[in-house]
Amino acid sequence: MWALMLLVLTLGAYGYVYSRVSARSVQANSVIQQIKNQNDASVKATLAKTQLAQLSTQQAAITQYFVSTSDVVPFIEKLQAIGKFVGANVQVVSVAAAPASPYGHLNLSVSITGTFDAVSRMLGAIEYQPYNTSINSLSLTAAAPSQVSASTTPATSLMPVWNASVVFGVGAITTAATSTATTTP
Repeated sequence: MWALMLLVLTLGAYGYVYSRVSARSVQANSVIQQIKNQNDASVKATLAKTQLAQLSTQQAAITQYFVSTSDVVPFIEKLQAIGKFVGANVQVVSVAAAPASPYGHLNLSVSITGTFDAVSRMLGAIEYQPYNTSINSLSLTAAAPSQVSASTTPATSLMPVWNASVVFGVGAITTAATSTATTTP
C-alpha cells in the first residue's frame, strides 16, 4: 500500500512539475517571440535609415542638374559671364518660372550678340551646361551693315555682327524641395 501511495504521490508531483514547466515554457516562448519581433523591427529601422541616406545622396546628385529658385540670379550672372568669356554680349529679355511639383522649369529668353563664332559658342554653352536644359526656340540673324556698332575694333569691324534670340527652359527646383530629410537615432 505504501508503494501505491508513493506511486500516486510521485505521479502527482510529476504532474505538478510538468504543468509548471509547461507554463514556464509557454512564457519563455512568448518572450523569445517578443525579442525576435523587436530585433526584426530594429533591423527594419536600420535598413530604412540606410535607404534614406542613399536616397538623400541620390537626390543631391539629381538636384545638381536643376537651378534652385534661390539661385536664379547667380545662374543668369553665370550665363552673362560665359558670354563675356566667349566674346558675346548676353542680355536677358525675360525670366519666367513654370512651377511644377517638385521640379519645374525656369523659362528664359535671352538675346546674344557678337560674331558668329561667339554666338554659336554661347549657344553651345547654353545647350551643354550641366543642367536639365532644352532650347525651345532660336532665331539667328546677321546685322545689316548700318546696324554694326561704331565701337567695334578694326579687326572685328570686318566681321558681321550676329544676333541670336533664344528661348530656353532649364530645370528648376524650389528651395524647399532641396532640403534633406533628417532622422533621429
